[in-house]
Amino acid sequence: MKRLLFCLFFVLFTTISAIAQDDLFHNPVDAAVGNTGSTTTHAWSFFSNPAGISNISDVIAGIGYHHPYGIKELDSKTIHCIIPAKLLITGVGYTYYGFEYFNIQRENIVAARQIASWCQMGLRFNFLTMKQQNFESYHVFTVDGGIQLKPSEKIRIGFYAANVGAVRWKLPDRNEYQSSFVAAGVAYEPAKGVVLETGIVKDSKRLSEYSFALTVPLHKNIVFRGAGMSTPLRLGFGAGFKWKPFAINVGMNHHASLGFSSSFGLLFAVGSLFKDNK
Repeated sequence: MKRLLFCLFFVLFTTISAIAQDDLFHNPVDAAVGNTGSTTTHAWSFFSNPAGISNISDVIAGIGYHHPYGIKELDSKTIHCIIPAKLLITGVGYTYYGFEYFNIQRENIVAARQIASWCQMGLRFNFLTMKQQNFESYHVFTVDGGIQLKPSEKIRIGFYAANVGAVRWKLPDRNEYQSSFVAAGVAYEPAKGVVLETGIVKDSKRLSEYSFALTVPLHKNIVFRGAGMSTPLRLGFGAGFKWKPFAINVGMNHHASLGFSSSFGLLFAVGSLFKDNK
């Protein structure tokens, strides 16, 4: 019975969580809405294309919560911090997915750098631990990498790969799949703050997913996001609110069979406090 429960929760993890880009936490700006996150540049890029944090100039701390399809046992919580330096933009994070009897915990280290005015790159290192009550713990180490190109002021191209080595969980009697995918996208900004993005995600074990996303500023401190994603068709929407030094983001999407999934994130720009007090 215990082994059956272990397999059940593992199957839920590897199927439902793989619907969006991050296999544990679906960040409220990109994955929770339905955007690939390939071209976006913000603190939540920590969980999608790591190259996206290259332009961050403040120390930023964030917390996030993801509630998929009304199933509390699949909830995830995260905390992360991004620290800019002269040579590299670095970040660390921790994510807890699951509940008392079955959970997966992940520690991240991210490093990114702007190589040129038109190019930036990033790497993310992930150490994951799987735990189930009355079972031994299992571990896996994966590496993600991404790049973003800006051929013009209005166009940005992004590409990133997760689990580039296609590493699997080594369980006692078998090896289990750990999400491994590539994502790419092109974003066009016809007016300041208005962004149109189209993208594709290809998981090594699933059909390609195509997305189209729109970001529109409603106010200098408020932004609206909407997206659609295929295979199967899902529609999502979200919003962001800035109130210096805080930023709040919420995102939600609907799956025809599984229902609604939502994410919430709060960012705190630590560095801006010191700048304002100078």
